[in-house]
Amino acid sequence: MNGQPSSDQTSRWRPLRPWFLRWRQVPLWTLCVGVGCLALAVRLGAIFTLGLHKQPDPGMLCEWTTIAKNLATTGRFADPYPYGAPTGPTAQSPPMYPLLLSILFRATDLDARGQFAAIVFNGVLAALTYAFLPLVAAKAGLPVIVGLSAGLIGALVPMRLLTELGLTAGGVQLRALCWILLHLLTFLWYRESPVPAARWLAYGVCWGLAFHADPALLPVYLVWLAILASRQPRPANAIVLAVVGSVLALLPWTLRNRSELGGWFFVRSNLGMELALSFNDLAHAIIAYEIVPHDARRFRHWMDLHPIGSEYQRARIRAMGELAYDRARLQEAWDWIRRNPKRTASLIVERVRYFWFYPGMTRPWRKLLLYPMVAVAVLGLVLMRRHHRLAALLFLADCLAYPLTYYVIQVSGRYRYPMEWIILFLCCYAAWEAGQALQRHRSDQLSMPRPPC
Repeated sequence: MNGQPSSDQTSRWRPLRPWFLRWRQVPLWTLCVGVGCLALAVRLGAIFTLGLHKQPDPGMLCEWTTIAKNLATTGRFADPYPYGAPTGPTAQSPPMYPLLLSILFRATDLDARGQFAAIVFNGVLAALTYAFLPLVAAKAGLPVIVGLSAGLIGALVPMRLLTELGLTAGGVQLRALCWILLHLLTFLWYRESPVPAARWLAYGVCWGLAFHADPALLPVYLVWLAILASRQPRPANAIVLAVVGSVLALLPWTLRNRSELGGWFFVRSNLGMELALSFNDLAHAIIAYEIVPHDARRFRHWMDLHPIGSEYQRARIRAMGELAYDRARLQEAWDWIRRNPKRTASLIVERVRYFWFYPGMTRPWRKLLLYPMVAVAVLGLVLMRRHHRLAALLFLADCLAYPLTYYVIQVSGRYRYPMEWIILFLCCYAAWEAGQALQRHRSDQLSMPRPPC
């Protein structure tokens, strides 16, 4: 008895190994389709099991769905608030998600059928997100089992199911999918150097299109450009070409905003309003309607400051125009920040903490599962840096740059959803590295000479 596994013990599991490793013989695209179908089946099952198709979704009254309804009926990207008189042309929401919803509403209706179609559409977007993970791993030069494991876990165990399916999340599923496609494109085009000039231009166009779904990707784009261009013989030329491509992709929407709203800005016209909601005398680190337990005083104050709940704020928009109103709110926020620097710093520190460790989850098991995943993801990122430098740098840029916007404005549980797949992916990589280390340890033990009995 030397503590080492006997030949009988090791041979017992040999018949199972070919079955377990059979997935290696499956084509990569088949794995992706299988993960996607599994994810969609789970989400469709949840829709019917929870009765989401029967009960009214409060997201049907949110700005993006109201805009989508107006697009479907009048063809105008306008009037984002469901109550009161119309407020006119808007850029409160990035255009891609309302545009896609408007197509669904045209094909169905603006009530129950339209809501059901939108919820199923959200499920399809979430399923596609996990379907692409095996392909992302393969093109990044990582073990396919890492992407397959992350895809299967995300498909079978949706950590934020109601966020994925509901309409109140504002299209975070689309943002996650666009971000995954950008990773895939980057790993396809930039694993080798130099990269042709036309490809840099096309790369910028792809990012410009993604900004129509999620403008918060801008800091990630800038850091990624610096990383990728540093690998090129002429980094300045590469950056210029990519920026030109992005500008070309953004130009139609920007010119529309200049014509309809009377000014220049990046994609959305709500920065001032969000800052005014995030920095005031009753501001909390978390958005008012997600504070647990419910804080009625803060919620009423938040509603008084937001046009969706205040006729006074909507009247200001109608009188001033949306862009002038947003700039007035921006000035209000800056005035408060200058008067309250310590409270401002305190709010930002709390928002950094709550972005990564969101306290508003009412189910304790979710905290027990999601909180440690952040630490394991950090470990996975460190381990990835040793053998897969480009992938590790891009994922590090994701984790550092994407949250910057959400460190300033009030935290919501849905804001981190577009990068949940990254955390899961890094956790799976850490688990794979741990498995490899254990396998090496066992191999070393088996190869050691046994002492004579």
